[in-house]
Amino acid sequence: MSRPLTAKRFCWLLLLTACAAFAQRDLATVTGRVSDSSGAVVPNAQVVIQEQATGLKYELTTNGSGEFTRPALKPSTYNIIVSAPGFKKSEQKDIILLAGERTGVNISLTLGDIGQTIEVEATAPLLQTESTQVGAAVNSKTLTDAPLGGQRNFIYLARLAPGVVPAENGARDANNGGVSANGVRGNGQNNFLLNGVDNNVNTIDFLNQTSYAIGPSVEAIGEMSILTNGYNAEY
Repeated sequence: MSRPLTAKRFCWLLLLTACAAFAQRDLATVTGRVSDSSGAVVPNAQVVIQEQATGLKYELTTNGSGEFTRPALKPSTYNIIVSAPGFKKSEQKDIILLAGERTGVNISLTLGDIGQTIEVEATAPLLQTESTQVGAAVNSKTLTDAPLGGQRNFIYLARLAPGVVPAENGARDANNGGVSANGVRGNGQNNFLLNGVDNNVNTIDFLNQTSYAIGPSVEAIGEMSILTNGYNAEY
């Protein structure tokens, strides 16, 4: 497909506000606000973000508004430890960060000896409050446990996202797992990214009745994200 046609296709994707994007980025962002029990912000608090699987630590300091942001984190499960003079140390455990998402974690400190630690374990998934993106994220457990039967094609998992249904009748990829998001035709109007790199077929007739160039096996995928609306300008 020529460059003008590619650009035209991209414009249609934006105007019709439907996109099925897979493994768009392999990095996540965590942001948050540190306050005391009265709700007042705590500036210059020390924040340590530690990945549970590897023990890697990322250290930063809250700004004058008590806020912190750490981008470029590998999708994984983390603990966040916050300390400040005059307050007990607070540790928030089991924070799950997903690829391409910006997760907010607000932490409250209690007055006391800094040598004491208050541990908070996550009991439910954190709500996504830092982005307007609409869609779903499929983690490695779902990828492994989903009953795909004999059809081990990752695109079928896109149907787990709200608003995503099988492609319309007559679509070139209808027989190989093609999907339509929020009523928009899936025939050439979905955008596929693999580790942030363009993964779309650039020919009129889709190769092997698929609209993506490379279809990794389900077992080789660590995480998959499906965006159907409200996605960031980078997409």
